[in-house]
Amino acid sequence: MVAVALSGCKRGDKAPASQPASALAGIPGAPFSPDDPALAKPAITVNGTEISEGKVQQAMLGMARAGGAPLEMLPPQIKAQIRAKAEEHAIARTLLKQYAVKNGIAVEPDKVAQRYQSFLGTLPPGATDQDLPKLLGATPEQMKKELEIDVAIDAIIDRLRTELKPDEETIKQYYETNKARYTTPDQASVSHILLRVASDAKPEQVAEIKKKAEALAAEARRGDAKAFAALADKNSQDPSAIRNHGDMGWFAKETMVPEFAEVAFKLKVGEVSDPVKTQFGFHVIRGQGQRKAGDRTIDEVRQEIEQQLTEQKLGVRIDGIVEVLRQEAKIERFGASAVPPPAAPAVPTPPPAAAKAPLMSTPEPASIPASK
Repeated sequence: MVAVALSGCKRGDKAPASQPASALAGIPGAPFSPDDPALAKPAITVNGTEISEGKVQQAMLGMARAGGAPLEMLPPQIKAQIRAKAEEHAIARTLLKQYAVKNGIAVEPDKVAQRYQSFLGTLPPGATDQDLPKLLGATPEQMKKELEIDVAIDAIIDRLRTELKPDEETIKQYYETNKARYTTPDQASVSHILLRVASDAKPEQVAEIKKKAEALAAEARRGDAKAFAALADKNSQDPSAIRNHGDMGWFAKETMVPEFAEVAFKLKVGEVSDPVKTQFGFHVIRGQGQRKAGDRTIDEVRQEIEQQLTEQKLGVRIDGIVEVLRQEAKIERFGASAVPPPAAPAVPTPPPAAAKAPLMSTPEPASIPASK
């Protein structure tokens, strides 16, 4: 299961990088082009469905960047190990897409389009989907196909979530065993929309972004929480908005930058702030609640425990489904994919982000330095 860190208001997060005259100048590009005919050749087939060499290369690029290293700079043995992980990642996603089709789990075009627009919002300022070949080695159509698989996996998870919901006795047992975990400082919960401002933005550019933030705040005040989530999906440039619709959950004051925290802890439930300027840009914040320091009761944490236990079971269940599907599938490998990977050398443990590829493969903006 994928866990995406919140960004754009936490202490320690980086502000948007200064952008040169060209929106992509200075940003590392993909070391290959999706127009290369060799990338269109099949690397693997899964029950007859082709996984192209380009798709494997794109997955490798994402994994290498998540680990903090340019793909083209890695030694051959490490690159071969990343390729093996990328291939297994692509196979698992293909099997799950086939599983969705077989079980009548539909992929809604509107959700794919919404996910695509949210993804585009995470690109460096000034970049468009026409820049995807340079940034990620993928065309817009290839990215949309990947997002179709993401939406299919989401639909599978949604169907399983109800089935795997823990009963009350399990929740109580977990709470009693982990009571110390639920002693907390003062916390607030908000949703937000972030409009990024480059560090070298001109005053007129800052004023234009602020004006847009003010318009969003006015629109948000006319709607409810669901409407705010829709606004975040469409407008927020916080990378995490792709997954959480702007919802930041519960957090302590000291974990956020001061300007953001000061406003967040003053908002009433449903109240929408004026634009708040931080090092990241302008935030429109909607209050969702506050709670005082102390021991949280089981009623306060029931939903949190339920979600945590469900997510744990989901990870195991999805892995189990993929394993069964893999055993039953006809998988053929070609070219470089037909070569067994070398044995792992004695190297330091990779960064957590690169240790295991998530099933959701939408490239994270963290792989593009200028978008942080």
